[in-house]
Amino acid sequence: MPFLKKVQEKLGVINTTRGVYLGAPEAEGEIRAGHGLLEFFEDYMHVIEDIATERFIITGRKGAGKSAVVRYLRDNSSEDNEMYSATVRPSDIDLERAIHIIDDARQYSQLYEWIILTKFVKMLLETHDVQTTEEYCALERFQAKNSGLLNVDDWDTVNFEKEDSRLINFSALKSIFSAEFGKTLKTTGIKAHFIKFIPTLRAIVMKMLRFEGLNRFDFLVLFDDLDINFKLSRDEDKNRLLDLVRVTKLYNTEFLKGTRGKILIFIRDDVSDQLNGMAADKSKIFSSYETRLSWYDHLDIDHEESTLLRKFINKRIQLAFDSLGRSYDTSDPWKSLVDNTPCREYNDNTTFKYILDFTFYLPRDLLLIFKDLEKKELPLPMKPTDVKVLLKEYVRRKKDEIEDELTIQFEDRASINQLMAALKELSNRNNYKMKDVLDHLNQFGLNENIFLVLIDYNLLIPKDKKGKLYYKYREMPVEGDLNDYVFTMPKCLYCYFHQEKI
Repeated sequence: MPFLKKVQEKLGVINTTRGVYLGAPEAEGEIRAGHGLLEFFEDYMHVIEDIATERFIITGRKGAGKSAVVRYLRDNSSEDNEMYSATVRPSDIDLERAIHIIDDARQYSQLYEWIILTKFVKMLLETHDVQTTEEYCALERFQAKNSGLLNVDDWDTVNFEKEDSRLINFSALKSIFSAEFGKTLKTTGIKAHFIKFIPTLRAIVMKMLRFEGLNRFDFLVLFDDLDINFKLSRDEDKNRLLDLVRVTKLYNTEFLKGTRGKILIFIRDDVSDQLNGMAADKSKIFSSYETRLSWYDHLDIDHEESTLLRKFINKRIQLAFDSLGRSYDTSDPWKSLVDNTPCREYNDNTTFKYILDFTFYLPRDLLLIFKDLEKKELPLPMKPTDVKVLLKEYVRRKKDEIEDELTIQFEDRASINQLMAALKELSNRNNYKMKDVLDHLNQFGLNENIFLVLIDYNLLIPKDKKGKLYYKYREMPVEGDLNDYVFTMPKCLYCYFHQEKI
């Protein structure tokens, strides 16, 4: 890009961070500088390979990349004419309102089935290769007659108080799929409550997925953002999620077997962990069908470029420099962005190690650190003083993210504010014993359960007598009695409260 390079030289920004865009913390924002997520995305943990097997539950901490996988699959389906996908988010469907239209809270599993089947109908109608078949045309007429119930994303526009609004008109399907009707729905009429119509619609969808013209396509239903409005204190929320997991397992292992259809569930790991003990089958299902996103790997100072997070950020640096027509170290682009030499300012660590110690080893953390980098004019490669400016901005952003992440644990924001006030007081010294922490939390009106929450979220780190720190995302769980440990605070939170310590 010679012209762009000349402009940069004229402006004097060729050796600064001006214009260096490394991506957005949110997967939905990954469309900038001529690049979309399809270019940014790299499957470092082989998630795509895993979901091509029997696995269908993808878990990970907020910021681990679950939504990036969803977005990648969704974008691929728009680019690839052999893949179709449909995303389901709580924000798109008001389940609280929907449950009232089926009159029985025990029918959540059936409600999930209906949502799944309507998404498959939508995807089947998006294929045009077989649109001349009588089955396709019948399904299209069926969709037109029942758009209110089949377009679940638009349920907020339907008046479900009227009994007729809950009825499915299946006249367009009855003659074409007579065998499926004969096995599942004994009626001489042309309408039925949509819940009662589920077995028939399931039989029709499964038959069509096996058609010779359709069995070359992949059809994916993606459940994402399941933590929205979710509260871990509400057993009802957890039971609903388990209903979805069970329905998904049933479809993936039985009904969809032999087709190229699949349902995937993306869940935060703090949510999935809290389902333990809710049902006897939970552990068995998750152990068989879960893929967990974990970016932590031990950092060898001589081989930093081989770690997952270094590969992640190097791909983005490469794309950013290429788009600007700038030269860089092709073997390790990181060294063109940041001076990585160990130094006293980094406690004799490399820049990469020093930065990671502020994070929870998440790709989102790195993107938060370099957020808005393209608007700055920091000299390249960046020196410790520049990096520390970025880290001061990062710890403020990370504190806000931590608070957002904790909303799932608390009923109101005031409780989170109390917790932050308590942590600020705790940050004034290190190495608290468990009793000291509990007493301190109690002074702020917080019970002992909050102590375990802090450990789960790595907001308090157990340290043994040898000085070893037990970050939940790094090591095996602590052994023995928690009274045998002292507790310290993660660097990002400590430095938020004491910015001069960065």
